Amino acid sequence: MIALAQLQQRFAAAVIGGDAAALDGLLAGDPAQAAARTAVYSNNHHLGLREALAAIYPVVARLLGNECFELLTRNYVSTHAKTSGNVLDYGEYFADHIDATEALAGLPYLADVARLEWLRHEVGRAADCDPERSLSLASLAALDDAALAQLRLQHVPAARIYRSRFPVLQIWQINQDAEPAPLTLDEGGVKCLVRRAGLDVRFDVLSDAQFAFLDALDAQPVCAAAELALHADPQFDLAMTLARWQSWLQHDATRSNP
Repeated sequence: MIALAQLQQRFAAAVIGGDAAALDGLLAGDPAQAAARTAVYSNNHHLGLREALAAIYPVVARLLGNECFELLTRNYVSTHAKTSGNVLDYGEYFADHIDATEALAGLPYLADVARLEWLRHEVGRAADCDPERSLSLASLAALDDAALAQLRLQHVPAARIYRSRFPVLQIWQINQDAEPAPLTLDEGGVKCLVRRAGLDVRFDVLSDAQFAFLDALDAQPVCAAAELALHADPQFDLAMTLARWQSWLQHDATRSNP
């Protein structure tokens, strides 16, 4: 008798990989009918993943058109297995897949649109900030110079920074309208903070200095990050920046803090 684990592996090969022969001799009844029944599971599995991609990447779908997007998602599903039991985790590498698709080379901004949509998806379902790690202006004001120099901060789970050399945020925004306004790639790139506010996900455009500061927090203490921001803009104001973004920053629990 076949072991349960082996049976599960062969069923997965039939459903996910479309290898109907993997279940040969294991299903009762006429082999052709058994294969047809297995195909129902396989079709539903692949359809579900394609629908998940369509829900996460609606602007990419609109830019490509239904037929092209469907072909792209079919190819992605056939080459990228679902690694989590949660279908909402599926689609993380879709932008990389777009980059690797030669037929889409004429749309150099498309992968960055996908990256923005994935960030929006991640931020929308991210965990709330741990209250014990939240940042308050009162606690910052109480730090002396030595403590401030060692302070490590990071973005809260529901906030991510994003940049592109293309006007991707404008592309995303105009495609929320029934009739998108004209736009050229000459509009330039974008740097922004993607954050959740209540149930909505919002985009805040960042200056070069603000982006440099927030980006550097992943690897640098606050003061070192501020120095990098000052290189981008000598008028950078650390106190004003912390006051503006305090809700989207938290103490870094993985590194020592004062």
